[in-house]
Amino acid sequence: MIRFKTKQHADVVMHDAMAEKLIKIMGASGLVPSALDHDMIAEAIDKLSRLAKNSSSDLAQDQVSLSQRAQPLIALLNTALTSGEPVMWQKTNVF
Repeated sequence: MIRFKTKQHADVVMHDAMAEKLIKIMGASGLVPSALDHDMIAEAIDKLSRLAKNSSSDLAQDQVSLSQRAQPLIALLNTALTSGEPVMWQKTNVF
């Protein structure tokens, strides 16, 4: 599990594989632990938001798309952008 953190938002926790995909889509190195400085967050939001436009509607009814899984992280990034705070992530064993 990987936990994403910023001061003004609840933490977002995801399974490693999904989190690592989203980290790479944001343009980060893929390293865990790591962080995005405030000046990198707007670009990360833009990259993740493009998922909704490119998301496939051919998923089975019980599957969750990558763009749907990205929504909590996008919300966290938007809060960090508004509050001027960095976003950090690290491995965690608990929710």
